[in-house]
Amino acid sequence: MSKPVLYTFHLSIWSAAADLARIELGLIDKVDAKGVNVLEGENLSPEFLKINPGATVPVLVSDGVLYDDTTATIDYMIAISAVKIARRTPLTAAVHDDSLDPNFMLRSARNEDDVARKAGGKGAIATRLARIKEYGALPSAVPFQEHFDRRDATFSTMLDVFNGTASESVKQAFFATSQANYDAAKTFVLDTLPAAIKEGPFVAGAGPGEDDLHVAAWLFRAARSAGAVKEREGIEAFERWFGTAVPEKIKVLWSAWVVRDSWKTVYPDGTLH
Repeated sequence: MSKPVLYTFHLSIWSAAADLARIELGLIDKVDAKGVNVLEGENLSPEFLKINPGATVPVLVSDGVLYDDTTATIDYMIAISAVKIARRTPLTAAVHDDSLDPNFMLRSARNEDDVARKAGGKGAIATRLARIKEYGALPSAVPFQEHFDRRDATFSTMLDVFNGTASESVKQAFFATSQANYDAAKTFVLDTLPAAIKEGPFVAGAGPGEDDLHVAAWLFRAARSAGAVKEREGIEAFERWFGTAVPEKIKVLWSAWVVRDSWKTVYPDGTLH
């Protein structure tokens, strides 16, 4: 039997959850990892679409069976690991809710000030859009045209907003969606997550459980979206972004993660993504 293969990308938020799991669960030698460069559109290549028609990472393949999202991928790794951790609660589903979308969050803009502050990200958006159009024009893309059309529309709108070429109605709709995403993130960090942490420092208690793997990846991406580049900047970035103090439980959770070997591997040099 061949080893399971985890398809991942080092800057992907949900790949970070799977990468943390692979290390925390002691599976480095039992699950191979293969990089898929999402920024260059490799997830949309004909080769990868044969593996995962959904064109997302992380996914895991074991004996021909595809585990096609973050939750299923981590579930599988928990099932084959000798390391036993607390299983997930509804918190995992909550952090994956569309209202908290961390990928949109990174590129969102609630107003013109945000547009100016994030203008440096236009190049990455343009690159993604170019790859979407390139791969979407291939004959092999025909069965997946819905995926390509949806991504094309999303990235085209983003690029128009940041280039200043979007209509006023499109721009204001983008601002409103961004505000809703921000409001949901603020509620999650300040209320939902602290309430889920009982004894701490992790949601699961003394050590990270399944919920923690998902929450950690989201939390560090949210801090990056708030303006933090390094982990030492995270809490202050949240407090500036939200305009209020971060609960002590969040500070303790943050501190408990960043000293772990798994975290240092997934976030080298303390750089958030």
